[in-house]
Formats: sequence, structure tokens, C-alpha cells
Amino acid sequence: MEKKEEEGITKCQAIDELIEDGRLEGEIEGKAEGRAFLILDLLEELGAVKPEISEKITRETDDGTLRRWLKLAARAESMEAFEKEMEL
Repeated sequence: MEKKEEEGITKCQAIDELIEDGRLEGEIEGKAEGRAFLILDLLEELGAVKPEISEKITRETDDGTLRRWLKLAARAESMEAFEKEMEL
């Protein structure tokens, strides 16, 4: 009987870990989506955002890159300036 209880606890712990991993992954994805939305929102103030730029921003998952682009979008004086600096 003890063996089954140990297996049950182990399975429960494994399930809990999977749930926690999923939550963390969801938080990371949510932050990336939020940053991408903010970048696009700022860029729209400068004019129309090219579909390829919008797609590149929304596909990006690296937090450091998204943070850099967000700061760049906040400072950019034009879409052309943003695009040029985005590639650096």
C-alpha cells in the first residue's frame, strides 16, 4: 500500500510541476505579446507599419530584443528610422 501512495505523491508532484512550468511559459509568452503590442502601438503613431515589420515584431520571443525595440519605438522620429535601427 505504501508503494502506491508514494507513486501517487510522485505523480501529483509531476503534475504540479507541469502545471507550474505551463504557467511560467504562459507568463513569458504573455509578456512578449504585451511588449509587441506596445511596440506596434507606438509605431502606429509614426504611420502605417509594414506587414513584414509587424510580423517580425509579433514573432519575436526574446525579451531583450523586444525591450530594445520598445525603447527604440518610443524614441523613433519615423518608421524609416525605427526600421534602420531595428536591424542593428
